[in-house]
Amino acid sequence: MKVKVVKSAEYTYQKVMWKAKIEYKDTLYNIFVEEDDNGSQFSVHIPDDEKPWNLGEEVFDDELHDEIYTILSENGATCPSELTEGAEYELDEDDLQLNGI
Repeated sequence: MKVKVVKSAEYTYQKVMWKAKIEYKDTLYNIFVEEDDNGSQFSVHIPDDEKPWNLGEEVFDDELHDEIYTILSENGATCPSELTEGAEYELDEDDLQLNGI
C-alpha cells in the first residue's frame, strides 16, 4: 500500500500567535500578537505566572497601547525576530507627538 502525493502541500490559512516580555516606564508587560491572513492584533498584558503563557489581565489603556506600539513600529520591531532579549527601542517625546501621541 502506498500514498502518492500528486500536488505538494500548501498553506490555505495560517495563524501565528506570539508574545514578548517588555519593560516600559519601569513596569513589566507582555505584548501579545495574533497574526493571520487577514491582519494582526496587538494587545498589552500584565505578566501573571499563574496564567497560560504568562498573560495576565489585558491593559485597556489606549495611550499606553499606542505609545508602546508606536515606539516598536517606528523602529521596525513588529516581529518576533526583532524582539530579542536585551534589545532596546526608543522615540523621543517629539517623535511621539508627531505620531499623535
